[in-house]
Amino acid sequence: NWTETPGVEYIPLRRITFLNSMTGFVLATNGILFKTTNSGENWNIINLNTSLTSTSISFANMSYGTIAGYGGLIIKTTNQGNNWTQSPILTVADLYKIYFPSDQTGYAAGKYGEFLKTTNSGNNWFSVPNSITTNFVNLVFINDNTGFTGEYSGVYKTTNGGLNWIMHSTGTGSK
Repeated sequence: NWTETPGVEYIPLRRITFLNSMTGFVLATNGILFKTTNSGENWNIINLNTSLTSTSISFANMSYGTIAGYGGLIIKTTNQGNNWTQSPILTVADLYKIYFPSDQTGYAAGKYGEFLKTTNSGNNWFSVPNSITTNFVNLVFINDNTGFTGEYSGVYKTTNGGLNWIMHSTGTGSK
């Protein structure tokens, strides 16, 4: 059965992620994050102290997590989401997806092929030049170097951490 969670009915929600069966997060677009430590029975509100729209959340492990958003927003936690700090903004492009395939390596991707990478758990980020000019609306990596993103006409694959992307047609687009 589904039950309504009081207090979150009228807030636009973006992503839901759980670290285990007890601890989970719901990311809202308005600088608000909800956290549960009892399998969603109760939710605590965490203010991210940003006016920028949040779009994606990823945890590399039980302690370290990141949030990406519009205007190049990257916010990180090192204590299971209890406190969050904003990283220096490297781009003004909207970031749509953030993903950590390991504790050290993470990627943030977004509008017009904007692609950022960290190799030290998000302490520093750098831009990765690539040939993608479309929006990275989804992103997943199966290890530190091999990842996938998609658009209407196909799926792109990288095997070198986003430096090069090869398109594989899905047969559904117009390209």
